[in-house]
Amino acid sequence: MLCITEHYFKDLEVDMTSIENCKLGAKFCRNQYKNGGVCIFVRESIDFNTILTHHICQEKDLEICAVKLTYLRLK
Repeated sequence: MLCITEHYFKDLEVDMTSIENCKLGAKFCRNQYKNGGVCIFVRESIDFNTILTHHICQEKDLEICAVKLTYLRLK
């Protein structure tokens, strides 16, 4: 897993970001203010579910995202 903070990307930019052998697991991007943001990339061989956190996120105050590993099984 790779957790990135202060990525400064907009939603579409994060969606278009690719990291070899990983997929985007969760993200939060600012809409109103510049900079900030967080995202999690998860290795393709790890099963996970995205935890919805947008309802509690607040730009500049609480910027979070989360994933839950469902089963640590290598494919």
